[in-house]
Amino acid sequence: MLFCSKNAINELDVSKCPEIYTISCSDNNLSTLDVSKNVMLKQMWCNNNDLTVLDLSNNAKLITLGCANNYLPYTDLTGYYIYVVNKIPSSRTVLTAAEMRAVEFVLNYDYSK
Repeated sequence: MLFCSKNAINELDVSKCPEIYTISCSDNNLSTLDVSKNVMLKQMWCNNNDLTVLDLSNNAKLITLGCANNYLPYTDLTGYYIYVVNKIPSSRTVLTAAEMRAVEFVLNYDYSK
């Protein structure tokens, strides 16, 4: 686990931590965050940064994501069961229509079945 929220950091290199399963780096000044080598990642919170790209294509185990209040023009959520995403994205986080349908499905899914 890596918890480094609220530290005003500008850079975070997690490339040498492929086994890490939780990253919490919200409330910093990160403009980039490369998690492509973190294939075991299950939970990540990177809210309130300056991220412009978030590539999750190598993070098949990811189930929890908080990425609000960034400058993300597109984050592909296809195929992920992500249950912690802002229900209404902030003005700085834009999701495509397909992503919103995926998020709405997960948020409205009846888990009691």
